[in-house]
Amino acid sequence: MKSNTKNAKGSGTIRKRSDGRWEARYTTGIDPKTGKQTQKSVYGKTQKEVRQKLTEVTAEIDSGTYLEQTKDTVGEWLENLRTVFREKLHL
Repeated sequence: MKSNTKNAKGSGTIRKRSDGRWEARYTTGIDPKTGKQTQKSVYGKTQKEVRQKLTEVTAEIDSGTYLEQTKDTVGEWLENLRTVFREKLHL
C-alpha cells in the first residue's frame, strides 16, 4: 500500500530499477535557458547505499558546497583558472 506522505521538497526520490540497481534522483537547480529543473542520479546496489549517497549530495547542495562534475580536460580547467586569476588581479 502506498503512503499519502510526500518527501520534503528537494530531498530527492529513490526507486528500484528494472536491472536490480537502486537509483536516487535529485535536483541540482534550474536551467537558465529552459527554466526547467536539472536533475542528476546516483546509483547503488542497495537502497541503504543509495540513501546515504543522496543524503550526502543533498547536504552539499543545501550548504552551498556542491560542485557539479564537468567533462573539462586539464587544459580547459587550467585556462578557466587562469582567466579567473586575471580577472581578480586585473591583468
